Amino acid sequence: MSAGFTNAVVAGLLYNGVEVSFEPGHLTRGNGYVFPLGRPKGLVIHHTGSRYDTGLPTLVNGRPDLDPPLCNTCGYSDGRIHFIAAHPANHAGAGAGKSMGPLPRTRLFNREVWGHEIMYPGLIEMTPAQYRSAQILGGVICGILGVDAEHVRAHAETSENGKWDPGRGN
Repeated sequence: MSAGFTNAVVAGLLYNGVEVSFEPGHLTRGNGYVFPLGRPKGLVIHHTGSRYDTGLPTLVNGRPDLDPPLCNTCGYSDGRIHFIAAHPANHAGAGAGKSMGPLPRTRLFNREVWGHEIMYPGLIEMTPAQYRSAQILGGVICGILGVDAEHVRAHAETSENGKWDPGRGN
């Protein structure tokens, strides 16, 4: 079902005028877990902390300390959303932050939420196109899930260990 959810997100983005692109193998890629009922319960927004439009190889292939993939989608400076993994990714760690909203507190938060990495430094503004496409992504995901915007969270809200993304300044 995760592939079906992903295809619905793609359709929603295209309907709303957001350009999409795909990493080869995105429909079968994940961290080995499955989303409950084949779909996530919400969306967590992150930033890469790198220069605009850099970091895709790390998001796809992981880091020495973190197995891939590191997100489900990522956002380019032109507003394009790139699909990396249809299944859970290693992006959120435990979900037990200060502002979880309706999302569950759990040590296995990655299998509960879709992860979107905006490819920008975080210490300066994301581009207007990145901001717009992230808003549309949140709306599309909430629409598919039949939930409200409280199911979209910044990593800073859900992290129990001080993450501050997505940043807009220091």
